Amino acid sequence: MAYYTAANKEMYATEVGYHNLVSADKGTTQKAIGIYLPRAIMEGFSMGVARTYLYELFDEDNGAANSESYYGLYDASRNPKPSANAIKQLTSTIIDTNASAATFTTEKLDFAISAGTNPLKYVLMQKSGGHFWLAVWRDVSIYDYPSNADITLSPLKVSATLTFNSSSRQIIVYADLVSPTTLATTAAGRSFSVNICPEITLIEIW
Repeated sequence: MAYYTAANKEMYATEVGYHNLVSADKGTTQKAIGIYLPRAIMEGFSMGVARTYLYELFDEDNGAANSESYYGLYDASRNPKPSANAIKQLTSTIIDTNASAATFTTEKLDFAISAGTNPLKYVLMQKSGGHFWLAVWRDVSIYDYPSNADITLSPLKVSATLTFNSSSRQIIVYADLVSPTTLATTAAGRSFSVNICPEITLIEIW
């Protein structure tokens, strides 16, 4: 709707968030929010949302039984929730602080990624220094709202094939935004096997 009514304006998403009072309507566990919230940011970006504002930074004191008390990235004692750690890791990894970050012309990358019958979603980005960044995740639910419980996936990770069609590339895989693990730099190649899970996996490409 925003595109058709104001096509020449940037789209902003405001008050994007989840609360973790699981006994209340649409309550979600902190674990699931730590996975869903970074995915929501990437989903918006892929649809042309220029900015996403998260609701909210800290839990409020609106009463223990009020879901409005549990939307924070940090709890009321200022302790980070998994979502805070995930958002911090996501933004600090893909931030581009170069002077030309807002003005350089992005390039195209001829690639494909597939995990067979397992659905994936991804967003391709590029920094001004030339490196590409691919955010990719399994397009699956990890929380069941009717039962108010996390979903145990089996298998959790699926093997995906990342293929570059026009030239050899090197990659670094950054797995798990909540507890980040940096895997070894690969030798140059045109096809790579990468394990993908419901959390966003970041892949640096050059």
